[in-house]
Amino acid sequence: MTNRQENKSLQSKLFDSGAIEANDLEKIQQIKHEHRRAYQKSYQAEYRLKKKRLSVLFTPAQFQRLERSAYERGMGLGQYIRQLLEDAENKTSLINPLLSEVEVLDTRIIKLGNVFDSIVHKVDTSSGVSLAEIELVLRELSVLREDVKECLYPKNLMPWLEERSSTDPLFIPKLLEAISEFIKPSS
Repeated sequence: MTNRQENKSLQSKLFDSGAIEANDLEKIQQIKHEHRRAYQKSYQAEYRLKKKRLSVLFTPAQFQRLERSAYERGMGLGQYIRQLLEDAENKTSLINPLLSEVEVLDTRIIKLGNVFDSIVHKVDTSSGVSLAEIELVLRELSVLREDVKECLYPKNLMPWLEERSSTDPLFIPKLLEAISEFIKPSS
């Protein structure tokens, strides 16, 4: 119901009660009060159907960090917390780009382990292992080692930071926050 329809309903209640004609101010106030309570009750019921509320307890230090982070990003606290949740659901947090690279490396390590297992099996069954197979494993291990080092220790920090911040505009603030959390003395 729109506000105008609510007002008509209030008006009709006032006229139907005869309180206006009788100039009964107490009765008019009572009708207004009852109407307002009914309106608030229906509004809150409708609101609860559309939105869900959750109470979360924070320590004063945690709450202050949340407020500070939200302020630094120009967001309200609720908006900031919803954005954090959305980032977590979309896996766009500060750590996840590195995790996806590690997952790729992990898959490569598993494949390399399978090749190594087949070589060991050939040695156990005395069917022989070719020099090409051993060189392949050594070459793959060397490439994998370099990729792991590059993943963990970027050769040039600036291009890495630029690439990350171009895909996520909040990457630098997230990085700074993570660094401040890391270097902050524990209580």
